[in-house]
Amino acid sequence: MTDLAGNQALVKQFNAYIEQNGLRKTTERSIVLNKALAFNKHFSVDDLMGAIKVEYPLSLATVYNTLELLVKAKILKKLVFDNMPALYERVNSGTNIHLICTECNKIKDVKDQNFIRFMTTSKFPAFKQSSYSLYVYGICNACARKRRKNKA
Repeated sequence: MTDLAGNQALVKQFNAYIEQNGLRKTTERSIVLNKALAFNKHFSVDDLMGAIKVEYPLSLATVYNTLELLVKAKILKKLVFDNMPALYERVNSGTNIHLICTECNKIKDVKDQNFIRFMTTSKFPAFKQSSYSLYVYGICNACARKRRKNKA
């Protein structure tokens, strides 16, 4: 379930960004924004296009351009993992540690209380932290089991 109040705040933030930058508020941008905010996890352009095409005939170029606007407006974060298409997630999705399987490309988000405590208690002079995202590459349990099974 999406956070309705958080999404409403992001819609207001995007509308303010559009106004401040002299851009047009279009139906297409609103459609992309609302569909993007409906995701509770990382999503790709293909995922978003699949959700949009069910109801609206938007072009891929419109979706890409609007996603870039949403990143600039700090509504979405663009996540770029090695050898994978870019993924997006809401900025207010929290701080994440991303565990990325180098075999199946599955991504799991975890929250490590020790790391969170380290980040919030560490003193970095002249640096004010707003969020963090840590990428850890390795092999997931399912792929490790497959490897062991294939060796047996």
